[in-house]
Amino acid sequence: MKMCSIATAIAALDIGYGNLKALGLRPGASEPDVIKLPIGAAPLEQAPKALGGGYDLRGGERVTINGLPWVAGTDPQILQGFTRQADPSYIYSPEYLALYYAALSRLDYDHIGILVTGLPCDQFDGPDSRVIRQRLSERLKGEHQISENRRVKVDRVLVLAQPMGTYASLFHDQDTANDGRTILIIDPGFYSVDWVLMQGGSVRGGTAQTNPQATGRILELAARQISENHGGAQLSVNRLEAAFRNGQGTMQLGIHTVHYRNYIDQAAASVSRQVMAAILSSLRDLGDVIDCVILTGGGAELFEPAAKAQFKSSQVISTPDPVMANAEGYLWLAHRAAMSAERQAGQAAAQQRRA
Repeated sequence: MKMCSIATAIAALDIGYGNLKALGLRPGASEPDVIKLPIGAAPLEQAPKALGGGYDLRGGERVTINGLPWVAGTDPQILQGFTRQADPSYIYSPEYLALYYAALSRLDYDHIGILVTGLPCDQFDGPDSRVIRQRLSERLKGEHQISENRRVKVDRVLVLAQPMGTYASLFHDQDTANDGRTILIIDPGFYSVDWVLMQGGSVRGGTAQTNPQATGRILELAARQISENHGGAQLSVNRLEAAFRNGQGTMQLGIHTVHYRNYIDQAAASVSRQVMAAILSSLRDLGDVIDCVILTGGGAELFEPAAKAQFKSSQVISTPDPVMANAEGYLWLAHRAAMSAERQAGQAAAQQRRA
C-alpha cells in the first residue's frame, strides 16, 4: 500500500462495534502505520488491578476524557461492568471519544492535516444525516488533550458512508467512472450490516442502507444455543466474540470443551438469509443485474454463503482483509485530498509570484 510523500500527516479512522481500526501516513513516508485494537473502553477504575500495583491495561491506551483517566483499545472482557454501545448514539459517547484518542495516541502524530472516517449508512444517508455528519466532524477535528501530557491537532475531517471505504480501497487506481458496472458493497459489522450500490464511481441514490441483524445477533443466538446444549452454562457474547476473533478452534466453558464454530455457522445461515432478502428488496427497482458483490467487514465470511446463494448472476467476492478494508480506503481518500490541497496551494503560490 505505497503512497506518494505528503507534507502533513493524514489518518483514517474506522471505529466499529467490534474493532478499532486506524491507519496513518507520516510526512515523507510511503507506507502507512496500521492500528487494530479491541473495542473495550471505560474509566480506568474499571480496569483490572495488576499484581505489582497499578492497572493492567492489556495492551490498551491510557487516555483522558473530560479530565478523567480512561483505558481504551483493550479487551472488553477485562473491564468491570463494560456494556457495548449498540445504538446510533454511539458516536456521541465518551467510549467512542476514548477509542478515537487511543487511535491518536497509538499513531503518535502531533498534527493531522486530514482525517477520513465513516458512518453506518442509515446515519450517513438517513433523517438528519447532514446534522449527524457535521456533529461528528466537529467532534473529531480541532485540538484534543488525549492524555495528561499529549495534545493532538486535527485540521479537517471528512465523513463517508462506511462501505465507500472498501470501494476506494479496491478501485482507487482504476477508472470506474465510465465502465457502467454496478458494484454492491455489503459490510457486515458487529452492530449492523450496511450496503451501498456504486455505479460509475458514484453512489446510486437511495441505496445506502442499514439492517440491524448483524454479527452481534449471530453471536447472541449462538451463545444462547451453546448454553442450552451444555447444561445451561452461561456464555457471554463478549467471550464468544473473543474466541471467534482470535480464531480458536474450541473454547472451554466450565467443564465443557465447546466446538463453537458450528453454532456460529448455523446462526449465521439464518440471520444472513434474512439480511440478503432485505438487501434484494431494497434493490428491486434497479432494473439491471448487479455485476459484482463485494463483502467486507468483520462478519464478511459469515454472510458470504448467503450472498452467493442470492446473487447467482453476480460475481461475489470478499476483500483480502475485510476488517481493515474500509480504513484502507479512507486513507486513500485522505491521501487524494491531501495531494489535491497541496497542488492548489502550489498553484496559488505560483500565481502570487507571477503577480
